[in-house]
Amino acid sequence: MAHSRLDGEMPQYQKIAVDLASKIVDGKYKVGDKIYARSALASRYGVSSETARRAVCVLADLDIVESTKGSGVIIKSQENHILL
Repeated sequence: MAHSRLDGEMPQYQKIAVDLASKIVDGKYKVGDKIYARSALASRYGVSSETARRAVCVLADLDIVESTKGSGVIIKSQENHILL
């Protein structure tokens, strides 16, 4: 039987977004820090660059990070993780 989203399984990009947000909250990354470029995130988590891009987009949409083409991903907020 195929799995559906209703069985509680979170998409991979959301798991990555949650993992990164928890590292920000735990102080591993601080506001202003630059974290991995999407390609490095993709290899770090063993996913496609599109999956990594979607994870970064979730965090960017919540104003947790700022993603600038060619500059990587910069931590913007530690508090906005509660929106995730």
